[in-house]
Amino acid sequence: MRLSRFWAGDLKNWNSGELHALDADESRHLINVLRARPGLEIELLDGAGCTGSAILREQRGQIAWIECRDKIHLERGRQITLCGPAPKGWRLPYLLEKLQELGVASWIPLESARGGPPERLHPEKLRSRLREACKQSGCPWLTDIGSPLGFPALMKREGLVVLEATGATWRDLALPAHDLILAYGPEGGFSPEELELLHGRGVQKLRLGPHVLRMETAAIVGAGLAAANFAG
Repeated sequence: MRLSRFWAGDLKNWNSGELHALDADESRHLINVLRARPGLEIELLDGAGCTGSAILREQRGQIAWIECRDKIHLERGRQITLCGPAPKGWRLPYLLEKLQELGVASWIPLESARGGPPERLHPEKLRSRLREACKQSGCPWLTDIGSPLGFPALMKREGLVVLEATGATWRDLALPAHDLILAYGPEGGFSPEELELLHGRGVQKLRLGPHVLRMETAAIVGAGLAAANFAG
């Protein structure tokens, strides 16, 4: 049976045998939702590559106090970044949740000719959603939300591959040796001028299939392909 996972943002500074308090939200879930009793073993992660285990020792008011048992820090391999316009409404939190489950290192909002500056992103609410997806998936690293990037600046990034209907299949790509940036366009695709710039710079393009995809669908499929191939 899988142990329940809890967020411990300061885990890297904890030592085996020490008592520490979970934050209010994590304590509420452990005590009130799971109705845990002293002696229960749980998993911990901090979103920065550190994972471990702990034992619930006592409840002080509404705060759970746990004993750290062990921890390890994992080294991160090749990283995947997604860059593209922010979908509107519920589609953005959904996109970020799936990118977190896939282990994507960061998402960067893109400003392009057909996709202007993103709406107010409410980063704290989005990070809360990411933390929940991090715990659910067991991914040791939290997906970062980057600052908006313009199309000309995107062209200067190394390891860039653009999701585009005229591109090659995954097996035909010459993948970068290190980190990968996957860029997806807005609804309606990149403008002719942007496509011409991509061609002039020799940027690789990846085709995901014969059908037109919503931008968040394209982002998730592209990230899944990259994650599966990097893991293999």
